[in-house]
Amino acid sequence: MDKQGYFPSDLARIKMPFQWEDSRVLYGLQMIDMALFMCGCASGIDSAKKLNDGDKAVLKIVDVIRPPS
Repeated sequence: MDKQGYFPSDLARIKMPFQWEDSRVLYGLQMIDMALFMCGCASGIDSAKKLNDGDKAVLKIVDVIRPPS
């Protein structure tokens, strides 16, 4: 089973008490959630291949999200 970068020490840094929030009412949280989702989608796109319109749109959005390198 692949844990994709999970290390037990990662969870030790979370300060308790931890509270889950509903992103339906917290628009900033919803925005961050969508941005992370889009970055995850973009990381799976092979830009060496011919891109379809959906892949092009995702990469364009992620270019705006990512800080300049």
